[in-house]
Amino acid sequence: MAVYICIIFIIASVLSMFEVDKSSLVIKENPYTRVQLIRFFSLVLILVLIATFRSPNMPDYFNYTLLFQGGYGVEETRSFEVGFTFLVDQIRKVTSNNLWYFAIFSTISVSISILSIEREYHFFWLSILIYLCFK
Repeated sequence: MAVYICIIFIIASVLSMFEVDKSSLVIKENPYTRVQLIRFFSLVLILVLIATFRSPNMPDYFNYTLLFQGGYGVEETRSFEVGFTFLVDQIRKVTSNNLWYFAIFSTISVSISILSIEREYHFFWLSILIYLCFK
């Protein structure tokens, strides 16, 4: 199920790069160039790989792993968002490897952040630098 969610997310990300002209219902290409698309996917891939294969000595690694393995009690679990709990449960049904957990959540987080930076900010690399400093 988690694999299907990832596939849907990737398809939605690609489709969001196109613009729909509502008056004629014809899909027009967005002004993204091939270089911008390559830059986007390359940067997302690099950051996702870094986040997925992080060192166990990094801060909060143990907490994330414990969260994925269901180490928190029922009372603590109620404080999490429903979507997060649902997605973690679906990933757990498919695999017990926490690398998939890191990969899926980092793909979602990084893709949304980089796409927002790409669309909203004029100084792309400066914005990426600031994003990396606060992550």
